[in-house]
This record gives sequence, structure tokens and C-alpha cells, in this order.
Amino acid sequence: MPSFKDMPIWQRSMRFASEIYQLTAQLPATERLGVSNSLQQAAVALPTVLASGSLTGRDGFRSACLRGRQSAAEAETLLIIISQAYPAVPVDDLLAEVNDLQTALIGMAQRLNKQPPKSV
Repeated sequence: MPSFKDMPIWQRSMRFASEIYQLTAQLPATERLGVSNSLQQAAVALPTVLASGSLTGRDGFRSACLRGRQSAAEAETLLIIISQAYPAVPVDDLLAEVNDLQTALIGMAQRLNKQPPKSV
């Protein structure tokens, strides 16, 4: 398995996390311990889980993809909350990206599930 840094899904999730930090900087200070913190945690969990999962073999990485999808779903939910609470804050591009990430993670998990185990 290649280094996690070489994987496009990890690179995309890193960009997503960075964009989330830029977005949360636009939110009111009252949200620092609320939705901002929760959204940052969900976004950071995505590349972190993929990086650690890449070191655990095929089955471990498949599980990491599924956990990453859970984090992406959390981020999507929080982005929807922001869009409703703060309509002036632009989240449409991030919503599209998090949906694409979820699709990519499911696809990767399915491909890993179909690969035959390596013989020893």
C-alpha cells in the first residue's frame, strides 16, 4: 500500500479540513465551542483516520474508509446546520465536496472488500 500522503483521497480530505478551518473562522465567536469545534473535529478525523488506517493492512484500511465516511456524514450534518443558522455563510461548495468524499470512501471500501486476501 502506498504512503497515505500519496493517496488522492487523503489529499482531498486534507484540503477539505483546511477549507473547514477557513469556513469556521467566518462564524461568530459564540460558535467556537459549538458547531465550529465539532465541525473541525469531524473534518480533521477524515485524513487522520485514513492515515492511521493505511498502516493496518487491507481490512484495517477498509474499516478506516468506513469510519472516514462517518466523519464525513458528521461534517455534512454540521454544514447543513450552519447553512440554516447562518444563511450568509457559503457552504454549498463544501457540501458538494463532502458528498464527493463520502462517495469516494464508499467506493474505496467496496473495492478493498472485493480484493482477494494476499497469501502468505
